[in-house]
Amino acid sequence: MFEWAGLDADKDARIVLLHGAAQNAAFGKGEVDVLFAHTPYLERAILEQGGILLVHNTAGDVPPLTGLAVHALVVTRKAAETRREDLKHMLEALHRAALLVHEDPPAAVRALKKAFPEIETRRLAKLVELYGPAFLSTPRSP
Repeated sequence: MFEWAGLDADKDARIVLLHGAAQNAAFGKGEVDVLFAHTPYLERAILEQGGILLVHNTAGDVPPLTGLAVHALVVTRKAAETRREDLKHMLEALHRAALLVHEDPPAAVRALKKAFPEIETRRLAKLVELYGPAFLSTPRSP
């Protein structure tokens, strides 16, 4: 990503690997100026720490990273052979969820809130906004 942006990682930045909540702790204290983070650290940096989304990977902002898998649904060979009907229903549910995220984001947030009432609505809305572009409108079937 540095090379694509015309930067030299050795000269233009000091890369620090931080795991989990340490990312937000360092960002909040000003120990780091930039985070390359994912859920839930990304939303926390934006919603609670005044962070500004500079590069939106899931929306394809960095062409060399576009289309790279972050998460994927994987099943065992046995499940693929013996539970085809269940897998078909899972894919249909994913398809409906993806359509909802793309066509009616507020409804997607309401559905998530129903499933995860303990999570703040504004955090769920940020999740839909940030990760919605990564949802394929038509998931591939096995």
